[in-house]
Amino acid sequence: MANKIYLDKSGLTYFWSKIKAKLATKADTNSLATVATSGSYNDLSNKPTVDSTLSSSSTNAVQNQAVYAAIGDVESILQTLNSGNGV
Repeated sequence: MANKIYLDKSGLTYFWSKIKAKLATKADTNSLATVATSGSYNDLSNKPTVDSTLSSSSTNAVQNQAVYAAIGDVESILQTLNSGNGV
């Protein structure tokens, strides 16, 4: 049979103070933005703009400019091949 260990009043008081200290460091959900508790993109404020089409003048953080430039390079190569000049 295992020995049982019990806390006396001072041990319990110490243990409870440690639990309260840990709980005090947790964020108050009332101070958080709605998105922090809902997880919904629709609750996000200041949503980033995501371009729906490629452009050479995008300021999108995803930088579709790089994709646009790469497609332009492929198109240029294809035009060269189609013109019979080779690469």
